[in-house]
Amino acid sequence: MNVLERIEEKKNKCKPYEYEDLPKLDSVFDDGVTLLKTGDFVFDWTEDSINDTVHLTKDLYKTSRLDNVYYFGYQYNDNTPTSVRTQFTQMLRGISTRELNEKDKRIFVEKPLALLSKSEPLHEIDCVVFPRSERSNLNNFQIKIVRKYVGGERIFVEAVKNDVKQIGFDYEGYFRDNPKDTQKLEDNQRKSIEEMMDKIHHSDYFHIGSQKTKYRDYFTNYLIFPESIEPLAVANKVLLVDDVATTGATLDLLLKTIKTINPTSEVLIYSIIGKL
Repeated sequence: MNVLERIEEKKNKCKPYEYEDLPKLDSVFDDGVTLLKTGDFVFDWTEDSINDTVHLTKDLYKTSRLDNVYYFGYQYNDNTPTSVRTQFTQMLRGISTRELNEKDKRIFVEKPLALLSKSEPLHEIDCVVFPRSERSNLNNFQIKIVRKYVGGERIFVEAVKNDVKQIGFDYEGYFRDNPKDTQKLEDNQRKSIEEMMDKIHHSDYFHIGSQKTKYRDYFTNYLIFPESIEPLAVANKVLLVDDVATTGATLDLLLKTIKTINPTSEVLIYSIIGKL
């Protein structure tokens, strides 16, 4: 049985997921996440307010990055301070002293999928791609919810961070896109990048989002796929899943990788918070 036949077999086993004890669809999509003076976040699923910390994209948002790519999930409101965004993100990821109860966490993570499933048949997704998270259990929780909507038999492709010593840099591409006026300026820039790469290769941890924006598109071998990517290469519709896109660097890199492997695929991006 080839990969296309396996994908079709798995899809035929899947049925649309009917979520159970969430609020009714006509009220579940109010955001109602506000910060009290005590430092606690309160979830009220029946009301939206201009003071809410986040808002949900009620429709698919077509990104301008690449063709046939759509985003859905939450975004921080423009008036939400950086400090509050950090607090909320840390609470969601379980790395804060303040805890989010399991019911609110499940509703918050699940309701974008519940809304999207009203217009998009998620059980017809061919392949789900997601990055492994080593510092947060939120991603694993999110994937568990996603499995309910796309079907447990769906093909999941996991991307993992490569060994820091294997990370490279596309010097040719960088200087092609960012030409210098003189050879001396280029040599100085190259030396600066080489010093940066040396630090990366001798570090214990590396995240592409912590690097300067001008360099992010040129790192190579940052993410690898331990298992076969053949299902991704033949998929018509791909769901790209990430928990919180703080800088969007990992999502951006994954998206470009997917489009390199399969340029004609339709990609739906589900990030709990963040937008390309």
